[in-house]
Amino acid sequence: MIVFVLGTSAEAIKIQPVMRRLSRREIPFEIWATYQHTDALDATLRELGLPAPSYSFTRGSHGRPIEHPRQMLIWLFACFRALRRD
Repeated sequence: MIVFVLGTSAEAIKIQPVMRRLSRREIPFEIWATYQHTDALDATLRELGLPAPSYSFTRGSHGRPIEHPRQMLIWLFACFRALRRD
């Protein structure tokens, strides 16, 4: 199983050709989302025809996209908590 960990629309766009090739070869993969971009990442995945994330660490900063450095710290700690929980 291949796991792609991504959190931004740009990452989804860049890795999309690899995911398509894996799908054509019937090689299983999952998307794990860190969601630095919240709604934008979901929209990008849909537009690219990619599956929804099978695992989500956290969803931005309190559900909103990360826009400031201090929000990044809050997001980072939420990711660590999610990893310890699972």
